[in-house]
Amino acid sequence: MPLPYPDPATFTSQPSFTDNADNLASLLDKHLCGNLDDALWLHQIGMVLQPHDAGIDAKIFPTLFIDDDGDDEEETQPAAIQIAIKLEQVLEGVDLTEDMSEAGEPFRDALRWSYMTQARAQARDDDEFEALELAQKAVELMPSSTCTGNHGSAFMLMAQMLDEVSGNAQALVASIHRLVDGGGNTAHLLALPADFSALAAHILAQRQLQQNDQDIVLPRRQLSDSFFRFRYAEAEERQALIERGLAMPDGDRQWTEMARTYLAMDSGWRIHEGDLYLPDGETIVDLNLIVTGDLICDVYSDEGECTVLVLGDLRCQQVFSVYGLFVWGDAIVGDTVYQYYNDWAFEVVGTLSARGFIIQDKSAGAHKTVLDYHYNSYGFDNQLSDHAMYWAGLNPEKRGGASMNVLRRAYANGRSTYPAPPAHEARVQQHGEARAWQRRIVEGSLTAEETQTKLADPDWAWQIASLLPAPCWTPALLEQAGHHAEPRIRARTAARLTQGADMLFARLASDPVAAVRAEAAFNAHCPTALWPGLAGDENADVRAALAYGRYACKTALPEALQLALASDQESRVRRAMAVQTDLVDTARQRLAQDPDEVVRTRLKEPQ
Repeated sequence: MPLPYPDPATFTSQPSFTDNADNLASLLDKHLCGNLDDALWLHQIGMVLQPHDAGIDAKIFPTLFIDDDGDDEEETQPAAIQIAIKLEQVLEGVDLTEDMSEAGEPFRDALRWSYMTQARAQARDDDEFEALELAQKAVELMPSSTCTGNHGSAFMLMAQMLDEVSGNAQALVASIHRLVDGGGNTAHLLALPADFSALAAHILAQRQLQQNDQDIVLPRRQLSDSFFRFRYAEAEERQALIERGLAMPDGDRQWTEMARTYLAMDSGWRIHEGDLYLPDGETIVDLNLIVTGDLICDVYSDEGECTVLVLGDLRCQQVFSVYGLFVWGDAIVGDTVYQYYNDWAFEVVGTLSARGFIIQDKSAGAHKTVLDYHYNSYGFDNQLSDHAMYWAGLNPEKRGGASMNVLRRAYANGRSTYPAPPAHEARVQQHGEARAWQRRIVEGSLTAEETQTKLADPDWAWQIASLLPAPCWTPALLEQAGHHAEPRIRARTAARLTQGADMLFARLASDPVAAVRAEAAFNAHCPTALWPGLAGDENADVRAALAYGRYACKTALPEALQLALASDQESRVRRAMAVQTDLVDTARQRLAQDPDEVVRTRLKEPQ
């Protein structure tokens, strides 16, 4: 430093420097100028006494002082600590937390050194939590993109202290994200202790992938578009379900408590009988619904105050839920189950199986799980090694929708945010053969040959049809599923077909099982050439499904089909027609005079 600051090494070697605190204070005051450059000189002196990369147990130059209470009790305090405290006082009132400029780096270096030195002293005095707080303050002084200074040492010290106290690593992880957000240099993060460096490397890789993700929006379908396809749940039916929950064994019954609470409310519950097959893409759940079989979809996402009870299994790739979701079978999810918002609940009676389970401010859980990562904001057992927020590459300081959108975007770009899954053998040992294979199916990690073999196996065909991710469904595999002997497999296939599958659509639209034909008729991509045949199907449910399917995708039927279905002998078909958009006048007039009151009411007030 230029005059009047003396050389730090010479300054610290003079005999009076080591005598007592009063001498040290006097010596410092002789040379301090009352400006910010004082901090830089104090930092240089401190570095002679205490290098910034010293460990927690590093020795610190001691000095003698007289206690302020006047009892002449002699105590020792490191000279470096006095320098650190003085340096912090010099920079008091200067906000360096938002400064990531190169010009500000020397001052951030100085203040980091001050915090780190004080932290080491607190650690030696067994005040680990105060020490951790000071280390965190050092880390939060972010470096510029080119000058990292002693920021790496601050990270290292914080990681060491987290190990010492088994502390919550959230502040450290959040600092990694802030460093990335600010465009700071991150190379020094890879020198952290092994556990932290592996996590830091994964977070940095995920952040880069997030930046490279394309703006891909999955097809979205609101469940309320199918509102009229679901019938109203009577009070007696809801009460029967409450009693069913109460009759479960003790270990299961507790996981039906909130579902029973919601069932007791007359909240316009609807019912879908059997399995509910939803198209690939994102299903926006926005009504109160009971599914008596399995609910199969790609991405489950709820909006609006709603509650869903699945009496069978929930089978999908992602779950983003802020409202009520209750599964009395298994919940088998390819990637993440994200539960957020404390006014609602999530309960699974069976087994919850997913790569990651994230609970933020919500009553959520299952007493049987197959998970690689988990996190509960209410819990005290969140470990660094399997923390779902950290290993999903999410910033723990961001909540709910922001984090869900990161995961949505990653999924739309065809990638998981977690590290590679455990080896198959390890999962077999931990969860058993069946669960291990189930995980491989829902994660899409089977080979093409394994997939075809499993689909041909009656014991595994439903697992393939209901769990295999959408990108894995090649035309050849769809053909195999569409010709499967099990109607349930064919029905699921009919529900997921998209444009370009005209031949398979034609095959399934003429399937001998009405439930399969109904799924083909309801599908938004059902070719128009098949509509006349489906409108004349011998089964009324198929004819109604064609009408409901056009309503769901906001597509009008041709006039001839409108007139035919508006005059159908079955009231459930005419009810389906009454909610259609763009009805021709003749069809509307016929429905307005329909003998069925529900038809007339729906025509007046379509929902």
